[in-house]
Amino acid sequence: MNVKLIRMVSGEEVLAQILEEGDSGLVVKNPAIILPAGQGRLALVPWLPYAETEGMYLASKVYSFMVVPKTDLLNEYNSMFGSGLVLPPKELATPKLVLSE
Repeated sequence: MNVKLIRMVSGEEVLAQILEEGDSGLVVKNPAIILPAGQGRLALVPWLPYAETEGMYLASKVYSFMVVPKTDLLNEYNSMFGSGLVLPPKELATPKLVLSE
């Protein structure tokens, strides 16, 4: 699943699955806005919850940039909208091997 963090020109930060990407804009699925939840925590809330958001087109003039989200944010998004699979921290993903003679 290709999920990106999109900064809108309005200042909103939206996490969404990218279905198509082109010079004129994006087609996204299941967009979620990131809101502060107090005490340094963030919350994901469906963006436009009363609209059909699969195949939503965003013109390139309405967003500033896209970046890859941090693993914790991606895991939270996947638990809400994706397969439910979460990625382990990088240090746990590859165990350290020691060769002995």
